[in-house]
Amino acid sequence: FLGAQRMFKGVVAVLPTGAGISPIHAGILKKLIVQLGGSLADSIAGADVTHILTKLPSKVLESKLGETAHPHVHWVAPEWISRSISKKEQQDPSLYSVAKTSVAPTLPKVVQPPQKKQRTEDQPPTPPTKDVVATNTNSETKQEPPTPSSPKGSFNLNLDDNGKLNIHSTVTLSNGVKIPLFGLGTYRAKGQPVQKAVQWALQKSYRLIDTAVSYKNAAEIGKAVATCGMDRDAIFITSKLPYTEQGYEKALKAYASCIADLGVSYLDLFLIHWPGCHTSNKKSPMHKKLRMESWRALEQLYKDGKVKSIGVSNYNLRQLQELLNVCEVVPHVNQVELHVYLNQKELVEFCHSKGIWVQSYTTMGRCWQPPIALYGKRPPEQPKVVESDTIKEIAQIHNKCPTQVLLRWALQQGIGVIPKSTKENRVGANANVFDFNLTKEQMDRCSGLDRGIHYAWDPDTIA
Repeated sequence: FLGAQRMFKGVVAVLPTGAGISPIHAGILKKLIVQLGGSLADSIAGADVTHILTKLPSKVLESKLGETAHPHVHWVAPEWISRSISKKEQQDPSLYSVAKTSVAPTLPKVVQPPQKKQRTEDQPPTPPTKDVVATNTNSETKQEPPTPSSPKGSFNLNLDDNGKLNIHSTVTLSNGVKIPLFGLGTYRAKGQPVQKAVQWALQKSYRLIDTAVSYKNAAEIGKAVATCGMDRDAIFITSKLPYTEQGYEKALKAYASCIADLGVSYLDLFLIHWPGCHTSNKKSPMHKKLRMESWRALEQLYKDGKVKSIGVSNYNLRQLQELLNVCEVVPHVNQVELHVYLNQKELVEFCHSKGIWVQSYTTMGRCWQPPIALYGKRPPEQPKVVESDTIKEIAQIHNKCPTQVLLRWALQQGIGVIPKSTKENRVGANANVFDFNLTKEQMDRCSGLDRGIHYAWDPDTIA
């Protein structure tokens, strides 16, 4: 295993201590990993680990590890590497001492992809072929209770100098890309109203604009971005692949059309909008087949440097696990319906444990109806979250409106929000959520309102 002139190609895997790797061999391997540009962590989630360099390709390793593969794979050797270990080195274990730790677990440092010496203003950097886990380096930030919490998992919540959330706060995704925690949603907004909304939002320090191919508002959003006077790389733009364009080739064409309509050369984030495809049979195997093909297309776009980050939307636990079992690039984001009546606790914890950041929509619990033809019979009218007595009471305490309390509840959990409005006063009011904190008791009261209510579509209906 440690023979001289050994050639390795594969991944750095995290295995439990006691897996047959001696301290001396583990130390030698750790030394190798560091010299080859890898990263180390002596504990993850409180468990002692030993790092080994294996010849197994990542897909083989993932198939052997099953459900726990992805959080255990955090670095890939970029090419075949020849390494000689001299007898002197092997005979001197002090050169490769295995660090022991009893402190809180730290995650490995992000290995950023190499940057081109020159690139145009509107061109994204080339991504790595396999993502690494982002490190939480903000542990020394001074915060006053109640503190905004970084998502559980491998994310860095970037706060201001006082350890507070503000409209410029970002989250570092698992590939090192920073995404604004707060942004503007544009669902059902078209024409001049959406163009003006984007202009107002950018003037009020919004830096994330969320759209989708199915919203049919790309041209107006593109005009607002082009005329705002800001550099393209200062604005984070998300769009989504529609269910009608599921499949490898169709997804690639849809992306090309999307950026053309927006008038940009790349997206910061591209999501599969829905786990289903264009068929009324919700149990059809075509749903899974085509969404897997679509993901391969997104992976290719990402590897080619045409998009900075990729992810999914409206995926449940089952659909995510199916994807994790076969994907080469773990989704960076899962955008889902999430509000106090549907807090998705299990899904959020699962996503963050896998390095997938959660962004919410319908955070304010707006009532709207999905198309009958695709998603079945319309549900009965649901109670509006903004009319909850609990939310109203908390809002009154802070001299805020209920919608601001609902947004703040998500933000304090490190969950992204994208409230939509085409009215200038609402665009401003939605962003006025950074001058107050919900107490732990108030956060718990909000979370305790969970009723499992979907205002939008329910992905559990899709095979």
